[in-house]
Amino acid sequence: MIPAELEEWLLWHQSELEGFASYAQAWRLRRNRQGVHTLNDDRYDQFLTMAADLIAGLGELRELSGETAQDNNKKEPEP
Repeated sequence: MIPAELEEWLLWHQSELEGFASYAQAWRLRRNRQGVHTLNDDRYDQFLTMAADLIAGLGELRELSGETAQDNNKKEPEP
C-alpha cells in the first residue's frame, strides 16, 4: 500500500470501530438501566475495553504513517 492508501485504510477502520463501539456502549447502558445482565454483557464490556485500545492504536499508526510519508518526501533524491 502506498502511504495515502494506508492512511485511508486506517481511517476507515478506526471510524468503523468507533461507530460500533458507540453502538455497543449505548446497548450496554440501555440494558444496565433495564437491570438486565447476561454473559453477553460481560463480553461486550471486554470488547469495549479492547476497542478503545485498538482505536487509540489505529490513531497512533495513522500519525506514524503520516510522519513516515513526510520524512520520505523530505529526503533528497539521489543523483
